[in-house]
Amino acid sequence: MLIYKKRFPENIIVYEFSCYKLLQIISSNPIKKVNSVCINGVFIKYFNNNANIRQFSYFDFTVLCALLTIFECFGEQKNFSTMTILKILRGNKQARFSKNSKKLGTLNKKMIEDSLAYMNNVFLFALDNQSYDERTSFLSIKQVGNFYKFEKEPKIINLFEILGFKSQSYSINFFNLYKICNRHFHEGQEFISFKFWVLSSLIKDYEVQINQSVVKRILKIDKVEEKAKKDLALHKISKSIYKKRLNETYFKFHLFVKMYGDFFKAYGIIDEYKFNQNQMIIFYKK
Repeated sequence: MLIYKKRFPENIIVYEFSCYKLLQIISSNPIKKVNSVCINGVFIKYFNNNANIRQFSYFDFTVLCALLTIFECFGEQKNFSTMTILKILRGNKQARFSKNSKKLGTLNKKMIEDSLAYMNNVFLFALDNQSYDERTSFLSIKQVGNFYKFEKEPKIINLFEILGFKSQSYSINFFNLYKICNRHFHEGQEFISFKFWVLSSLIKDYEVQINQSVVKRILKIDKVEEKAKKDLALHKISKSIYKKRLNETYFKFHLFVKMYGDFFKAYGIIDEYKFNQNQMIIFYKK
């Protein structure tokens, strides 16, 4: 029986931004080769067994947070599915995969499966002078048919604890885009990544300054701008269509960021925020 049919996490665990940066370092090193890195005086020896080189993405990080939420809530040997992860990422117990995911740009099952496979193919050989006799997956999840389960506690939890990385539990409502914006958005990787990214950035600092270019990259606004400029240069679209396309994108962009900031302020997650042409600044008290 799937865990979400019995009960569902009321809170979602988010790890601090340093966890993401560490996993980016690991993914940027050569694959099919034993690598080592020293972080905060802790020696880590690992093996990336993925077939293709790709950068650890912020979406991978959100999937990781969902996985560790599942483990924290249900422990080992509990079956879960990509649908379980979707519900956590969207903060919505009723969430379903769209049949027109490609057309609408929403999250689909394969995106989550690829992320799980990618992270499960990184193995730990040594941590803080402790060696492992066999390769131990960072995640230690096993797929059985359409379901997954943890074979044991994920070593990545131990890794984060040794490094002193922090985590924070947030109400599931802080991830529900409809509750945040009071309107329906087609929720793809960019919105999901942004939700987790902001919260992970808030865990350690009292004031967070975020360059708008970073916000645009997380929300993939930069790709929309780039494509529109390219289409205009190739005379595929007129100047009026070019301006309309960008204006629609910017409107959606600013609307979402403002609603997101207002929502967190109303619920006491942050004290104040400012958003202008250059950056987004978030202030809050602990």
